[in-house]
Amino acid sequence: MNKRITKNYCSVGLALACCIAFCAATPAMAFHDSGAASCGDCHVMHGSIDGQSLPAEADPLLLAPTATDVCLMCHGGQEGVFGNNPMDPPDERGAGNFVFLLEDNINDGADGLSNPIAGETAGHSVISLDFGVGADTRLAYSPGGNFPSDKLGCTSCHDPHGNSGFRMLNGVGPVQDGIFDFTYPAPNAVGLDVSDPLAIESPDQHTAYLQGMSRWCANCHGFYHDESFGSDFEHD
Repeated sequence: MNKRITKNYCSVGLALACCIAFCAATPAMAFHDSGAASCGDCHVMHGSIDGQSLPAEADPLLLAPTATDVCLMCHGGQEGVFGNNPMDPPDERGAGNFVFLLEDNINDGADGLSNPIAGETAGHSVISLDFGVGADTRLAYSPGGNFPSDKLGCTSCHDPHGNSGFRMLNGVGPVQDGIFDFTYPAPNAVGLDVSDPLAIESPDQHTAYLQGMSRWCANCHGFYHDESFGSDFEHD
């Protein structure tokens, strides 16, 4: 990467420190509200920074290689959803911890060495060049459905520009510039206050999914909760 571009990325990162503090102190919708003032925190105008072209692998007009990497500039890190170390994961919040995707073996049982389990089996393998996470190597499509695993990212589930759905989850219609279509709306749910640093998921305080969660998951996975579905992929 061009040194000047790297320097500017670092400058952007420093500027985002204020943004992260802001995000931690205010509801997410205050930032993801399509307001013009927020555009520059995720996008770069005209595909360059200080006249220097962005790296070829970067998505058009994004400050990072992928949309997921842009999300992780604020939502990753040790206090975010990704963390820095699988052995020291951050507190459980909302969607949970993705840091286990970085682990080469998540089997810490007695047979861990003889029966290794890849970190990508820990959950949704969102693709991040900055965090070194690639597409799921086992599954070409979402189990029970047909969402392409090599396209999976934060914006597969969430609308980065904000919407009225729970946790800005995508609703009925096209997602990720039309690579896939959702049939079912975002669920009706009540979650912990994302602006509260003490709002940590636990048996005593957690998101209440009131209606529509299984159907929303069925957008990508089909009705795997239904025993008549006939799939090996079923939560017991």
